[in-house]
Parts: sequence; structure tokens; C-alpha cells
Amino acid sequence: MRLSAKILAFALVGTTLSACSGIAAKQTPKEALQTALSRQFAEDGQYNFTGEGSLKLHRADKTETSDKKHKSADQIAQRLTLFLADHLSLHMEGAVDFPAGLLEIRPEMRYQARNASIAISLPMQLDWKNTTLTTDPSALSPYTDIFSDTGINGRMVRFTLPERFKTPAKQIITALPQAVKDGYAALSEEAVSEQPMDEAGKKIRARRRIRLNIDDRSGFAMMDAVMASLKKQTTGTVAADIANLADLAKSIEHDTSKQPSLKNLYTSQTDYYLDGRGRIIAYRTSMPVLPMFAELLGAKSGETVVWAKLDYRKPKFTINGAAADIFNFEDLIRRYEQKNSSR
Repeated sequence: MRLSAKILAFALVGTTLSACSGIAAKQTPKEALQTALSRQFAEDGQYNFTGEGSLKLHRADKTETSDKKHKSADQIAQRLTLFLADHLSLHMEGAVDFPAGLLEIRPEMRYQARNASIAISLPMQLDWKNTTLTTDPSALSPYTDIFSDTGINGRMVRFTLPERFKTPAKQIITALPQAVKDGYAALSEEAVSEQPMDEAGKKIRARRRIRLNIDDRSGFAMMDAVMASLKKQTTGTVAADIANLADLAKSIEHDTSKQPSLKNLYTSQTDYYLDGRGRIIAYRTSMPVLPMFAELLGAKSGETVVWAKLDYRKPKFTINGAAADIFNFEDLIRRYEQKNSSR
């Protein structure tokens, strides 16, 4: 009898999972993406992630003068920037627990060249329910303590949002999930498309690869929808401030249409990889560098590329925000004020 009950239970679970998988597979690309993104704030709001980002610059035609002994400061700076772009990369890992209001990210900047390897990490944890940001600057604090006597002494540092900003911040954070949904809903069906599975998706056993293409026009439309949703969900001065931000976004949209240097302000291409349950398990985003910045960097063009993977097992946090021995940023401000007043 017990064996039969177990077999029945497994059969029910299998049927349920198969049904969920079938529903996810039948959704249009836009429907599947909207569902996956909205679930990031609900049932799929607890996960770990890893990723990396890089800047790829495409060099302009060489315009160096014949006198190579006398290079301008701009030429030297541009050559240095291009060199660093080839050897610097950003690696990330962290965890998200949306119901608990926690986001931890551990970015690590790496410089790698022949006979050289340097890595600096700055872990940080955002607690949006208590409006605090806790960081672990142990990679840098020994040097800052030597030169400026900060008093950090290898401890973690906490930034607490001033009381007058807490209510507005909580209003915006509460309204953000719906605003994001409304923003993506404003995109056209043509902006989202099904793509054949590539090698990256096969390695992580993804079931669907959905591409989201955003240009400046659709990007501004999405921003308008987000601002309208935030304004609708907030009250008082918060709603008024959001209305002002919406007006600013409109003016930027107007300027972008007239200035080629601001072209591609919102342009991006993102491939989302979904599993059989319709969850996002990885994504790859490519964004072109604004022409004005590419020119400053001495490049013809460029792009930033981000690749990230999500793991829906229990989130693993390395920073204990409740630890007693945490250096408050407010104490650092007071320390400097006391020093200046004593001079």
C-alpha cells in the first residue's frame, strides 16, 4: 500500500512538471520572456549567480604622426586605454533573496597580461528592507588606513540611507517589480524572437533561447512605461520626483534624435536561456559603446558584453549584515569633521 502511494505521488509530481514544461514551451517568445522576468520577483526570486563582463574596442585607423618620439598626451592615454581594455575583465558572483530583501554581489576586477596577474574584489550586500549597503573593502582599507587613518582596520563598512530618504526608497522598491513588468510589456512582439540553441545553451541544458533586441526607440518606450507605472504606484513627493525624471527622460530622447554622438543610448541585444520550467538560467547581453565615448577612447567602435548564469539553489551569502564589528560610514564622516574642526 505504501509503495503504491509513493508511485502515485511520483506520478503526480511528474505530470505536474510535464504540464508546466508544456505550458512554457507553448508560450510565444514574448509571453515566455515576460513570465520568466516577472517570476524573478516572486517564485524565482532566490538564486545564486556568476558572470563576467568585458569591454571590446575596435581600433580606429592608425593616425600616428611620423615623429614617433613626440606623442601627444591624448595619444598616450588612448593607447593605454586600448591596452587595458584588452587585459582587464570583470568577474562577478553573488546571491539574490528577493523575499528577504537581500542582494549580494562580489565583483572582482582582473588584470591579466604576460607575467602579470592582479585581482581586486569588493563584496557588497544591499538590504533594501533596512535600506543599508554593507561592503567588505579589506582589499583596499589597509592602504587607506595608512595614508588617511580612516579607522576601518579591515572591518566591513555599512552605509545607511538617511531617514528622510527611507520612505521614498521603500516606495520605489515596492513599486519596481510591477514597473519592470509594465516596461517589458510595452515592447513590440518583433523585439522578441526565438533563436536556435547555440553551444552555450547546450552546455547548460537550456530548453529555449529567446532574444530581446532593443533600439533607442523601443528603449525610450520601455522607459516611459516604467516611469508611468512608478508614478501610478507612488504618492506625494515621490510621485512628483518621478514625474520630473520622466520629463528629463523625454528631453534626453529629444536630444538623442538630434545628436549622432548619443546614438545607441539604449541599444542592446540580450539572449535569455530558459530551462524546461521557463526559468532564466543564463543570459548574454551585448551593448555598443556610445560613439562619443568610443572616440574619447581612441576606438572606432566598441561593445560591452556580459554573460551570467543563475543557479536556483539556496542563496549563499558571505556577508553577515548583522555582525557587531561593522564600521559605520557615518563614523568616518564624523572622524573627518573632527579633524577639520581641530585644525
